[in-house]
Amino acid sequence: NSSHFTSIESTVTNPGNIADAILTDRDSILYIHGFMENTEAENVRVIIRAYLDKGDVNVILLDWGDIAYHINYVYVASQVAAIGKVVAESLNQLIELIDLDTLHVIGHSLGAHIAGNVGRFANISRITGLDPAFPLFYPSACHIRSTDAEVVVILHTDGGFYGAAINTGTVDFYANKGISVQPGCPIIFGAELCSHQRSVAIYAESLNNPKAFPAHKCFDKIADVEEVYFGDSTPKN
Repeated sequence: NSSHFTSIESTVTNPGNIADAILTDRDSILYIHGFMENTEAENVRVIIRAYLDKGDVNVILLDWGDIAYHINYVYVASQVAAIGKVVAESLNQLIELIDLDTLHVIGHSLGAHIAGNVGRFANISRITGLDPAFPLFYPSACHIRSTDAEVVVILHTDGGFYGAAINTGTVDFYANKGISVQPGCPIIFGAELCSHQRSVAIYAESLNNPKAFPAHKCFDKIADVEEVYFGDSTPKN
């Protein structure tokens, strides 16, 4: 729980020193932040708090802030594929500590595309993309896609602006139609960015309230359509 945890720093090129912090009898998650963020960002803290409250999980954070915290979005986006490959190579070194069959990789914005690229070079079971970044990634080949893991769940909250409005997962969820303005966000100034970030809050809420976000296979609720829930146990399709 949130009062009992061990924290340790490592590098992707030499990940072995995290061995003392990894509990091999627990599932592991890797969270990858987005553009203009690092691991001190509030979005990251929201995710950490939610997982610590849930308990019994190894939480790994990828801090790529030295690249992500750059005003030149074009440059940052161009690094996504390479970062994903390096992270995958690092995970493959830890295969005795981390069961990749139970590893869940979660990424927000550009981090979602990094997560997808991780899955291309490591045998990942589940990836969740939180409002994957739209600019420069579609129809690019390096965006997150359904073949990157056995299960690729994508949540859309700002489709067509900062986030993508294109189905590329094994299952795609559209919160409140997947577009701005999301509930609780300002109507005029900052609506798109707030809506883009809202995907993180929704995911965090789903961790400790698994039935908070029911969904159907179409926007209109139909009685005979199977209901599923968005979260870390969403089925493959």
